[in-house]
Amino acid sequence: MFHGLSRRTLNALIIGCLLIITYLNLSTTPDEDTPLEPLTLAPLPETGWHLWYSREGVPVYWQSNAEDSLRIAVQGDEDVSFKTRVNGQDWATALKARLMNSDSDFAAGIALQGPLSETELKQAASYLISTLQLTPPPTGMSECRQQHPAGALWWNREQGKSTVSDVDLPANALSAGTAEPAIQTQGLPDRDAWQAFRSGEAKRLRREWLSPAAIDIAADLAYHRWPENDLKHLYQTLATAQRDAPHAFALCQRAATNSVTRSSE
Repeated sequence: MFHGLSRRTLNALIIGCLLIITYLNLSTTPDEDTPLEPLTLAPLPETGWHLWYSREGVPVYWQSNAEDSLRIAVQGDEDVSFKTRVNGQDWATALKARLMNSDSDFAAGIALQGPLSETELKQAASYLISTLQLTPPPTGMSECRQQHPAGALWWNREQGKSTVSDVDLPANALSAGTAEPAIQTQGLPDRDAWQAFRSGEAKRLRREWLSPAAIDIAADLAYHRWPENDLKHLYQTLATAQRDAPHAFALCQRAATNSVTRSSE
């Protein structure tokens, strides 16, 4: 095909082809601000967890199932928690014996699951609350977390925290400017890192919520006063959240903190 062309002409053709290929690659490679395509996530199936508040205001997640045992998880702060499993047929007597000499008088959320009716599970929760003198946990999730759940989750994972733990931004996360606060962008995810994060976290949430360990998540949800459907909302939000989500959450937190500071002066 190229028979008879000079070496100079061939070199020019090769260079031209390389330039065209380079241009096409650059023109089709998304930059950091190009929105990511939504993830295709299967809906989280209903697992039978329900939220109920006792008359004392203690949040309780409960689930009726076909197991033989009543499983209980009481979540307080980092230093106080209680987990046990008792026979589902004689749960009242077994639970009374199990609670002897347990820590008491602390703020907590509760999760219970077992072969009991809704009424019986609520009775078991009420007995726990009365015997352990449990009180309602601190105020629930912040407005910023409700607005930017995926961004809040990113900050928690950066600090090795659970999905629903309160978010404590590091001191160097924000720098106050003369006008609006500006995020320190160093350490925030780039486009590829965010894509991997939201995909991995969606799989992780689904796996954990459908596993036997879901009772621990439910107790954590109760302690942090998450509404009944907010874990599903977080899962769905990950499908469309963009890489500026951590940035947006941090800005919201700083604005809320500054507002509280000004109101107290």
